[in-house]
Amino acid sequence: MKFKRRTTMFAAAAVVAGLVAGCGSSANEDSATPTPSVEANATLNEKLPPSVRDAGKLNVATDATYPPMQFFDTDGKTMIGFEVDMGNALGELLGVKIDWTNLSAASIAPGIEGGRFDAAITSAQDLPERREVMTFVDYFKIGSSLLVQAGNPKSVADLKSMCGRTLGVQAGTAQLMYLENHDSGCPADKSIQLRTFPTNDAAVTALRAGQVDAVFSQDNANAYVVKQATGQFEMLDDSYDPTPVGIVVKKGSPLTDVLHEAMSELVTTDAYSKIVEKWGLQKNVVDQVTINNGEG
Repeated sequence: MKFKRRTTMFAAAAVVAGLVAGCGSSANEDSATPTPSVEANATLNEKLPPSVRDAGKLNVATDATYPPMQFFDTDGKTMIGFEVDMGNALGELLGVKIDWTNLSAASIAPGIEGGRFDAAITSAQDLPERREVMTFVDYFKIGSSLLVQAGNPKSVADLKSMCGRTLGVQAGTAQLMYLENHDSGCPADKSIQLRTFPTNDAAVTALRAGQVDAVFSQDNANAYVVKQATGQFEMLDDSYDPTPVGIVVKKGSPLTDVLHEAMSELVTTDAYSKIVEKWGLQKNVVDQVTINNGEG
């Protein structure tokens, strides 16, 4: 039985503010750790498309509502996170500035396809369906898991145990695609009720309020929520569909090879190791940077 879907839209600023207030100030503690600089590689800079090299910048899209990957610090203005640090280090290596634009996850793919952005660095999971119009330079691997209230009052065990219950998920994400493309195994009269939200913060806020019974999100995002909102949530052990995560460019982009070469160099540097350690993501690193998970 397929999942039943309901869409719920919230004012993103309000729910993000509520989640930050509930989590305290430890985001500042993470962001305060300095990141080593990276020396520019003139050979890589020469391999950039002339339009990018002449402009001296890469226009990069992201959805800055996904800690610890990318999100706004407690001042509501400064973008921080693992991928922000990594992207800026990549820019240093390439000898260009990363010009970040924050927008909803669902708006990023059209922005890439339409040429508004050179790339997206937004914790995007590399899925075959997405490769029809986009190319991924993969440097990470992330699975998905269930987040529940502390103490697991609804006794959620796994996705199958969500039959007849309400499951929150962010719109435009690989997690929503996974749920929509997999049979829940539930009887027809007890299907899982999918409730989509504009941001992951909004889904977590709904979980806190008891409006959903669990949230399905990336492992790293759920682990960060548990860490920040002490005593409010817990993450179940099962990890679903571990998938490569990559920088996204339009299919056929002249940036593909140079970004692959630059990321392959960056992951060997001390700066990259420090960034990974800073955000506690040592379990997510991969041995080799690939294009489309090495499948061409």
